[in-house]
Amino acid sequence: MVWTGLLLLAGKVSAEEWKDLNVFQVNREAPHAMAMADRLLEKGIYVVGFSFPVVPKGQARIRVQISAAHSIEDLDYAVEQFAETMKELG
Repeated sequence: MVWTGLLLLAGKVSAEEWKDLNVFQVNREAPHAMAMADRLLEKGIYVVGFSFPVVPKGQARIRVQISAAHSIEDLDYAVEQFAETMKELG
């Protein structure tokens, strides 16, 4: 359910995204992904932004970790914060 929400926010679902479901692909350049990761951290969502040379140049991703300790409410909050942050940063 959380991945459905995040993948819908991303606007696409690629085969690669399904292989590594702890990574949210940001369809923007690295500075945008890093700003998004920083803003999510400020909102209490622990994420790590990364870009070239870890991923191909021109791509960026945000890694999230989900565990059994997270409640449904925690996951819903994370999806809401991703959506809000995407709107804030354009």
